[in-house]
Amino acid sequence: MEEYIKDLLNRLSFDKGLFLKELKKARRWLTPEECDSLEAWVLENHSDVIGNSKNLLVAS
Repeated sequence: MEEYIKDLLNRLSFDKGLFLKELKKARRWLTPEECDSLEAWVLENHSDVIGNSKNLLVAS
């Protein structure tokens, strides 16, 4: 599931609104460990997309 979400987020990285919406939805489906891994991946690969919205990564 985590790999599917990463693929989806890669495809949506052109639109900040969609990216953040899907990132928020993904947190409902992943385990806490997967959320931590996804957070690190997003920060490493898409920090330009999330910009000032980094607090969404830590919100449940």
